[in-house]
Amino acid sequence: MPRQEGRDGRRAGARYWGWLCGLALALAPALAPAARPGQVPAAEATGWRLGEHDNAQRLVLDLTRPVDFKTFTLADPYRVVVDMPEIDWHALDREPPLQGGAISRVRYGVLKPGTSRLVVDATTALGVRGAFLIEPRDGHGYRLVIDLAPEAPAALAAPPAAPPPPVTSAPVVAAPAAPPAPPMLSPAPVIAPPPGREAGSSLLPSLAPSAMAAPMPARGLESAAVVVPIRPAPPPAAVPAPRREDTRHVIVIDPGHGGVDPGAISLGGVFEKVITLGVAEEIARQLEATGRYKVVLTRSDDTFVRLRERVAMARQVGAELFISVHADSLNNHSIGGMSIYTLSETASDHEAEALAAKENKADIIAGVDLRDESPQVSTILIDLAQRETKNLSATLARAVIDEVARDRRLLPRPHRFAGFAVLTAPDVPSILIELGYLSNPTDEHELLDPAHRQRLGRDVARALDRFFAGRERLRRS
Repeated sequence: MPRQEGRDGRRAGARYWGWLCGLALALAPALAPAARPGQVPAAEATGWRLGEHDNAQRLVLDLTRPVDFKTFTLADPYRVVVDMPEIDWHALDREPPLQGGAISRVRYGVLKPGTSRLVVDATTALGVRGAFLIEPRDGHGYRLVIDLAPEAPAALAAPPAAPPPPVTSAPVVAAPAAPPAPPMLSPAPVIAPPPGREAGSSLLPSLAPSAMAAPMPARGLESAAVVVPIRPAPPPAAVPAPRREDTRHVIVIDPGHGGVDPGAISLGGVFEKVITLGVAEEIARQLEATGRYKVVLTRSDDTFVRLRERVAMARQVGAELFISVHADSLNNHSIGGMSIYTLSETASDHEAEALAAKENKADIIAGVDLRDESPQVSTILIDLAQRETKNLSATLARAVIDEVARDRRLLPRPHRFAGFAVLTAPDVPSILIELGYLSNPTDEHELLDPAHRQRLGRDVARALDRFFAGRERLRRS
């Protein structure tokens, strides 16, 4: 009898698991991440390499299907830019940095919904000698090949005054019959994660494991070599101005960096753009939970947004406050602490000036040259920053400093001044929160701790309550 019962139990178990597997297969399509409306499934980048071919540096990007693409070059600094439809970069998340010869690094990411951008940073002027797709053959899939050769700086294409034109088609060509392609540089082995952290584990619980970059020593804002996409999310939609019956205060929160602009990198290999998005989302959640605030994010996924577009968005939705969220990294790992910046025509110290200069390069390092617009930005910084707006920004900064001081270490003189481009809205009080230094172990640990981010979100919510309560008292007096 026990033997018969055992057989019956095994049969029942087999039927149960068969039913469960069938249910999982039936639900799989419904549980798969939904593509954005009208979005064609993206190609996947499965590998890349850099080598020499016919006195040129050859960049090869392995793809699962053909893509249209467009290339152009920029100077000051020297860059070669490749635009293509939005593709999946996840397979390159753990690839080593791509550099060699005149190529200092290669970056990639989402420029805007539907468009991916690959940027080749160079130490000297490089031109595109050839760019073509190779059809699958010899066990390889599609390959996008870009041949780069030295070019006279004057011959580089003038930077586009507007966003790059729509991606144009490039024919798929058969592999050249000329000499076989020379051996490419062998990729370095995958770097293991730091002790105590599992490979691929999510450091920010609200973000996917792919948010982690390959661990590497902390470097400066310009040094991250790989841009890593984060979890799929719908792009920030254009939000109409609130209706009159909606009495909530409209707050715009700006997660710094994104897409092809990764920002700084932490000791554990997490990009600033990932941390700022996680913190911004937590602050937004805390504010919305009070019922007193309507929050708009300048980005809700790993998309590049130009600095001036962030400011324009705040004005478009009728924002009452603009809060930009950033973090920094230094070679000195002992420096740590949070600070708040407001707009000033001149920085409060050399450190603030250097930080503002780095942050304001975001549009340039993403392959967009803003030199023609600099006089307008300067004019806004000097002439259009209204005194009342600057005073309100300072009041908000002091309120945030007072509230976060109980939970967060602050820099000496935590209220600082700099010419950040995202603080230039003349009629929207704006602050920039420097969360800390990703090069400092304590700051990094706290910013990756969900409990600490929750406390930070509550502190900011209390600071905003205090700010608006003070304005209400002034109106009544």
